[in-house]
Amino acid sequence: MESYKEGTSMTRPPLLDSANYGYWKVRMQAFISNLDEDCWNSIELGWEAPKVTDDDGVVSLKPRDKWTAAEKKLSSCNSKAKTAIYNAIDSSRFKLISQCASAQKAWKTLENMFEGTTSVKRTKLDMLASQFENLRMEEEETVADFSAKLCDISNESFALGKVYKDKKLVKKLKRSLPAKFESKISAVEEAHNLDEMAFDEFVGILQAFELSKAYETKGKMKKVDEVKKEVDIGVALKGSSTEDSMAMLSRQFTKYLKRKGKERKDRIDEELRSSSKNVQC
Repeated sequence: MESYKEGTSMTRPPLLDSANYGYWKVRMQAFISNLDEDCWNSIELGWEAPKVTDDDGVVSLKPRDKWTAAEKKLSSCNSKAKTAIYNAIDSSRFKLISQCASAQKAWKTLENMFEGTTSVKRTKLDMLASQFENLRMEEEETVADFSAKLCDISNESFALGKVYKDKKLVKKLKRSLPAKFESKISAVEEAHNLDEMAFDEFVGILQAFELSKAYETKGKMKKVDEVKKEVDIGVALKGSSTEDSMAMLSRQFTKYLKRKGKERKDRIDEELRSSSKNVQC
C-alpha cells in the first residue's frame, strides 16, 4: 500500500494531491477535529458571520465589537479550519477557494472538484464495489498485502459516503483465501463467531498462521538440503572408479597398521622401563 510522507505531524496538515483525495479527506477531518471540535463543526454545519435586525426589519452584519464570546469562538474556529485547508493545498488549488468566506464552502469546493456531483460519486462507488467483489488473493500473496487492498477500497468508499463494516470485510477475506488456509478457517469458525469478529483481529489470526507455516516450510527445506547433500556425497562415491576406491582403502589400511605398530612399540618400551626400575642390585 502506498504511504504518503506529508502530514505525519500533529501540527502539519496532510498535503492534498490528485492521487490521494480519499486518504486526505479522512486525515484532514481528523486533523481539523483535533484543533477543536467546533472547527470541524464549522465545516459540517457551516458558519456565517453574526447578523442583527434593526427596528425596521433590515438585516445587517453585526459589528465585531458587539459579538458575544460564543460568536467570537465560532468565528475563530471557522478561521482555523479554513487556514488548515489553505495550508494543505498548493497554489493552483488555492485559487479555487481563496474567495470562500467559510471553511465549509472551501471544503465543498474541493469535494466537488475531486469527487464530482452525486451521480459521479455513485459511479465511483459502483466501480469500487466491483473491484471489491472481483478481488482475489493470489497463491503467493501475503495476508498483509491482500488485506491492505481491501482497506484501500474501504477507505476510498468511506470518503465517498459508503461504509464497509467489519462483517463484510471479514467475509470477503475469508472467501478470497487460497486453499492452504482451509484448515485454519475451520478452526477459527469452531472457536469464534466470524460475524462478530473485528477485521483487524481476523487479519492478525491469519498472519500468525501464515508465519507458523513459513517456519514449518523453512524447517522442511533445511532437512531436504541435508538429505540432498548426503545423496550427492553417495553419488560421488558411487561414481568413482574401483581402482580409486581400492587405492583409498589401501592408504587407509596402511595408516591403520602404522598407528597400531606405533602403539605396540610404545607399550613395549614402557614395559622395559618399568622392569628396569624394579631391578635391585
